[in-house]
Amino acid sequence: MSRYLRTAAVVLAVLSSAICKPIGSLSHLAEELEYRQAPGVARRGNYHAISSPVGGVHPRLEIRDLKKDVDAWNVFVLGMKWWQEEVDPNDAFSWYKIMGIHGMQQAWDSVPQADGGSGGYCTHSSNLFLTWHRPYCALIEQTLLGNARTAVSKFPNGGLKDRYSKVLETLRVPYFDWARNLASGDPTLPDFFQRPKVNIVTSTGNQTVDNPLFSYKFPSNSKKDLYDPKNDLSWSEYPNTVRIPTSQDANAASRNDVVNSELQKTSLNLRERVHHILTLETNFSNVSSSSYDGDSLESVHDIVHMTIGGEGGHMSNVPYSSFDPIFMFHHLNIDHIAAMWQKGHRDTWVQPQTQEYTTFARPNNAVADENSELYPFHKTAGGEFFTSQDVRDYTVFGYTYDDISDDPATLLQTIENHYGDSAPSNQKREAGIIQEVETVMEQIYVAQIKAPKFALSGGYFVYVFVGDAPGDDSDPTCWNSHPNFAGSTAVWSSDNMKHSTNGTGMVNTAVPLTWTLKKHVEDGKVADLCEIDLVTEYLKTKLSWRVLSVQKHNVPLGAVPGIELSVVTAPVTPGDATKFPVAGQYETVFTQRVGVDAGYC
Repeated sequence: MSRYLRTAAVVLAVLSSAICKPIGSLSHLAEELEYRQAPGVARRGNYHAISSPVGGVHPRLEIRDLKKDVDAWNVFVLGMKWWQEEVDPNDAFSWYKIMGIHGMQQAWDSVPQADGGSGGYCTHSSNLFLTWHRPYCALIEQTLLGNARTAVSKFPNGGLKDRYSKVLETLRVPYFDWARNLASGDPTLPDFFQRPKVNIVTSTGNQTVDNPLFSYKFPSNSKKDLYDPKNDLSWSEYPNTVRIPTSQDANAASRNDVVNSELQKTSLNLRERVHHILTLETNFSNVSSSSYDGDSLESVHDIVHMTIGGEGGHMSNVPYSSFDPIFMFHHLNIDHIAAMWQKGHRDTWVQPQTQEYTTFARPNNAVADENSELYPFHKTAGGEFFTSQDVRDYTVFGYTYDDISDDPATLLQTIENHYGDSAPSNQKREAGIIQEVETVMEQIYVAQIKAPKFALSGGYFVYVFVGDAPGDDSDPTCWNSHPNFAGSTAVWSSDNMKHSTNGTGMVNTAVPLTWTLKKHVEDGKVADLCEIDLVTEYLKTKLSWRVLSVQKHNVPLGAVPGIELSVVTAPVTPGDATKFPVAGQYETVFTQRVGVDAGYC
């Protein structure tokens, strides 16, 4: 079909849509036409092919750094506002429809439901977890940029329009790095996520407007989609997205101050988990998915979801989490960490795996590998889908990240600056320079947890302590600030996911113990970590763990059948200025199972 015929088809589609709308909607016809033809979101042929943004490859910035560029920030917020407020929610590229791809049971871009398929398109506890989200984030990014272009195109000709148009030549959507080392006093949840209003500069000057990063207002016709008779909480009652809400009704308000406090309490734990994955995990499958032993970016991603959403918050609910604006920046950070890991581990990628959970388009017991289609994301207008192999090089979507380098020394230094706790014993860092000294073997310790995904409604947290643990009669909401708190993890699920499982329903997660144990060595509580027998006996005496519901209620371990915690250890050959450290074979030193030999075996 020629370009002119395609344009005519779009005009007819828009006119047909407008005829069914109130007359006032006709004033948006030109805007809707321009929007549908924006780069990265236009329909070309029978399907919506995700294309690279105009202008080549440019970096995504951490969102706090984007905020420092006044013009870029204004354009970014304008694009968010236009997308949420001006695009018809029934349009395939509206916020409501694009965000609904993740967990809502509805078709997008003519990709039908598979026999036995259920839920949304997103793959969880799957080898495709990271790779599926890559084209999804690219689609979100390109749609947002298209809306920003539309918003700026309405400005009168002149200096501001020219400046903002220049910004759009290189702008990419930012990521929210909740694990990064911050300056003392900086909130873990930036202020611009917490305020209902935001100041921006538009063609009419300075304006205070509704903040599109604070929440998303659902369209009036969404109740039928959001109502779930199987869930005690009626999500259709919320007029907008909320985080750790004050109630679970239409009057609910977000408690972003509590979200900030909870993120702050778990920030060191998140940093150690990210550092461990980036520096010591070498297999993509383990890094990608909670379906494999050990820690993973999926599991780290889970606790951030639950920490931000809390009881009754959208980020805690799998089908509806993506509607919260913070979802996109959270997932861009997961992709950011994955891309950083890829730079140091170029020889491993997706391996075949039988899928334990169905998705909307993937049937029961399907086997997925690097060449499996990432539904519903089309690479061509003729219907070809992206695969994991297609998206291995993320620059195919026109982006990179501001802190990723091909130089090993720079990459390692960045990892330590962002996510390090203390310098490894074989390295000294002064003024950003790594100086090699005598190599000394190290020993790491990790609490690996195997847990039933659906044991508790809405998921649950697991807290690990080394030292005297808080009493059962103490306030569980304070446990993650207890002096002996070693770290936490979470098992994220929703009741409406239960019917999709084909396997055991077990997932894997972990809490690294090494940083905590190093402090205990410094305090003289335990010998050198290389004394494995002594450390094992110490942990058998001092390690304890608790399960908390999403409501932060203490849950007896016996109420979570099948959950177990194993402490594993491995020797580490330290790296140097240009080489990653190398972990040896992991050894299980003890396992705690509920009701088995007082918890030990």
